[in-house]
Amino acid sequence: PTHVMSANWTPGGKIVYLCLSGPLDRFEGNTMGQGAVFGLLKTGGLPLPVSSVGNPSLSFNQKFVAPLISQKAFSDDVDIPGWWKSTAKGADANDV
Repeated sequence: PTHVMSANWTPGGKIVYLCLSGPLDRFEGNTMGQGAVFGLLKTGGLPLPVSSVGNPSLSFNQKFVAPLISQKAFSDDVDIPGWWKSTAKGADANDV
């Protein structure tokens, strides 16, 4: 089956942001990256699972535990272009 993804790229053709699908784009809409039933729960004000954007436990795990096992969930600051407005990393709550 087909699947829709969203991609943003520079005029030179370099992809700068890629998202699995529109409903999962944490910077668009009102579900903060939650799709399907989790998007409904989020907009209804109900608690979300641990894998949610803004969850402090997941954010802590991504920043401090994952590097211990040579894993990473976000880019290094030096690799972020100057025009990128968000300072949120991995599961941090959205700031834009």
